[in-house]
Amino acid sequence: MELSRTALYKSAFGGCDLPPEPDAGGGSIRQAVKDILPLVNKPIRYTGGEYNILIKEPEDDTLFFALIMPDVYEIGMSNYGLKILYSVLNQNNKIIAERAFAPWPDFGAQLKAKGLPLYSLDSKRPLKNFNILGFSLQSELSYTNVCYILDLAQIPLLSQDRTETDPLVIAGGPCCVNPLPVNRFIDAFVIGDGEEVVLEIVSAFRNWNRKNRSDLLQSLSKIKGVYVPFLHPSNPTIKKRSVATLDERNFPYPPIVPICEITHDRLTIEIARGCTRGCRFCQAGILNRPLRIRSKEEIIRLAERGIRSSGWEEISLLSLSPLDYPHLTELVSALQQNLEKRMVAISLPSMRGEKFSPELAQQLSYIKKSGLTFAPETMSPRLRAMVNKDITEATIIDAVKSAKSFGFSGVKLYFMIGLPGETEAEVAAIADFVETIAQITKNGLVRFNLAPFMPKPHTPLQWFGFESVETIKQKIALIRQRLHRKNLKPKWDNPEACMIQAVLARGDERLNDVILKVY
Repeated sequence: MELSRTALYKSAFGGCDLPPEPDAGGGSIRQAVKDILPLVNKPIRYTGGEYNILIKEPEDDTLFFALIMPDVYEIGMSNYGLKILYSVLNQNNKIIAERAFAPWPDFGAQLKAKGLPLYSLDSKRPLKNFNILGFSLQSELSYTNVCYILDLAQIPLLSQDRTETDPLVIAGGPCCVNPLPVNRFIDAFVIGDGEEVVLEIVSAFRNWNRKNRSDLLQSLSKIKGVYVPFLHPSNPTIKKRSVATLDERNFPYPPIVPICEITHDRLTIEIARGCTRGCRFCQAGILNRPLRIRSKEEIIRLAERGIRSSGWEEISLLSLSPLDYPHLTELVSALQQNLEKRMVAISLPSMRGEKFSPELAQQLSYIKKSGLTFAPETMSPRLRAMVNKDITEATIIDAVKSAKSFGFSGVKLYFMIGLPGETEAEVAAIADFVETIAQITKNGLVRFNLAPFMPKPHTPLQWFGFESVETIKQKIALIRQRLHRKNLKPKWDNPEACMIQAVLARGDERLNDVILKVY
């Protein structure tokens, strides 16, 4: 669906005729921010004005919805879910949806010092003047950032302290499958897909009489997939929301082009949602069921529109298991025919490896030789069987050789350490395998990431323990000692941070006090 004709694409600081802003300490937020920018690192994070942002003129009955990523701009703008909801909400002429991100401490300190509230990136409207704030909780480590953003926005941190004049604070995202550790900060949680339920929440807010906040929460609690801590018990059964299909109308169009380099700086097209593999450690695979597949014709159509309206030079085909997409080779071939004149690259997220074929390597290499990513997780046949990821070393080696023969030089590998019952020999096998891959690629860079196994709720392995921090460090050291080739670039997650994340992932409401104290 094309955006409304009344939509205006304007610069954040270009002298445009934006809706009037509340006064903020003797001057508009726009002017105050201009004064702060020279004093902070990466000021581009806070200016807005990206190509394809949407600024709409508000009407008397306009509802203001802030989509908030509790992370810095470069990470937050890489989130595909944020872009979907931005598009879904702004298709309604009675809704103005804008974005906000967690500022770096230097910018936050400047806001505090000047008494300025945190604002939306699009129109510089203070977050406290929005009707609804929607947080996307992608990582448990961002929980204190929720407090940080609410504090900077001059909004009470705890739900019980908010009144009818404060925004409704909701949250969605994968972390919300266990909302208990932050259920005192959030008024309502969305469990599952958000495209449909977000509009139902807006409808409930519109029907609220603005007199009693508990009436609004009562209405929200009746919506399928919504958990309201104030009304539900601490151990409720909430049935998650799932959209039946990937609706083309909800595709983020026109795509916002970031104003600076971001983590995933490319056009993203979700080719499928869900996964049938059933890896026993993978929370995303469990939560995103059932499998929904976008048609090849629709993907080609979206790619053409997205590139034409953005100028990106790379397309990412997003899926938990892209090689399981039916007729992937035909899809890539069709995309190649449409995009080769523009030299637009096609990239795929991490792959199991056993379905990577010479035919697919050939199709990908026609346009641009991007690097390839594989996620074997472990080189132990026993552990692979335990986590239900039973692929062989030979299969991945054959896939890498095929890719190299078609000009792909870079390879990225993902591994887990600390799986239940893992032995020293099984850890050492990881180092030996990446050495083998580095030898095959020769001058090509081989990057690999080591992540401690973190048991997540609603997965078959949720009841296993998290390896001790000291043991994880010893396993990382063992792998490093066995690496010799210069074209290897290892990276590992911080064991202490992973331990905290594991605690937050499976904790209960008692962690609210811990999070508040830490903040």
